[in-house]
Amino acid sequence: MNPDSPCAICQGACCESLLFPRQGTETAQDEFLVARGRVVADGRFIEVESRCPHLAACGSCGIYATRPRTCRNYSVGSYLCLTTIAARRPGEWGERIRAAMK
Repeated sequence: MNPDSPCAICQGACCESLLFPRQGTETAQDEFLVARGRVVADGRFIEVESRCPHLAACGSCGIYATRPRTCRNYSVGSYLCLTTIAARRPGEWGERIRAAMK
């Protein structure tokens, strides 16, 4: 795998916790989630810790062939995939991905 690819940087970012998009103004849902998590990605998401038990230490999926539909929705390179990497992997790669998505 290319060490500069989003997959090499990701290492299971979507499996570490749940990201909920914020509604823009504080809602009851925002209040509920902020009490249990933290605001990330320039205030656009609320992150709630919930690591998948099938995520290996190297970031690979232990049940990839039979993973749930929710996991399949995170297709490699999709907007959702890249947004998650940018939110969870701050620094140069997060900035590069955010710039490319604009």
